[in-house]
Amino acid sequence: MDQVPHAVLRSAGVVDIGSHLAQTTGDTGAAAPTMLAYPTHGPDARVDWLVACHHLLPVFHHVEVIDAQNISDQNIVLARTSRGRLKALLSGAFDSTASAA
Repeated sequence: MDQVPHAVLRSAGVVDIGSHLAQTTGDTGAAAPTMLAYPTHGPDARVDWLVACHHLLPVFHHVEVIDAQNISDQNIVLARTSRGRLKALLSGAFDSTASAA
């Protein structure tokens, strides 16, 4: 599977939000495969990312991979943000080192 596009995104300083939340909150579902195993595609893989720069990561609090097998060969990735955190971050009032409660 071609991982070059993901390497380019990483080198640009952006992060897969789902993988980030899986690592920081333990929610492994956030980094679930987005393409399921298929003879022409290979094994389950996470090929669809929602990305953000490190600065914006604190505004994301949930990522869900939605099963779309009935309509596509790839699942849907949905990220939820906190409007309050985004407002605070953009106004300079958000402490990104504080707990994301």
